[in-house]
Amino acid sequence: MAVDELVSACQEGKTLHVKTLLDEGLSPRLGLRKALEEAILHNHADIVKLLLKRGVLDQCMVESSEDECPWPLEPADTTGSLQFAAINGKIDVVRALLEWDIRLVDCVDSLKRTALSFAARAGHIETVHVLLVATADINAVDVDGLTALDHAQAAGNRDVVELLEAKLTRVEA
Repeated sequence: MAVDELVSACQEGKTLHVKTLLDEGLSPRLGLRKALEEAILHNHADIVKLLLKRGVLDQCMVESSEDECPWPLEPADTTGSLQFAAINGKIDVVRALLEWDIRLVDCVDSLKRTALSFAARAGHIETVHVLLVATADINAVDVDGLTALDHAQAAGNRDVVELLEAKLTRVEA
């Protein structure tokens, strides 16, 4: 099946094969969320951009297993590709998505969670730094009224807390 072949190509980083499958008429809207997720999880930034440019819906399932995700999630919780890359610490994909469209930096999902809050909660300090350099809104709040700093504190991510507090101090000065 062509969709399975596409998912495999995305996992393996075969950009040319992904492009060929799409060029041959495989609709990027036929349940291809799995292909996008696999490209992100395997840090294949070029494939992520190719899929999004070809019309794949920018929607990923966030794993609800506590072992895989430090966030309390609903069973069918979805978010955007930047948030998905941030929570999984896929820095190459985060950078590529921001280079592709800097407006993504403060995009929110249905619960108003940002990539910065996901990265802070997950403890991915390099990702947090990249998002801050890209001028992510450090004061953005989700539907629960929590900021990225609140999420880093809740998860006990001391290094991320220190980075965010230092940034807040500079912003307020």
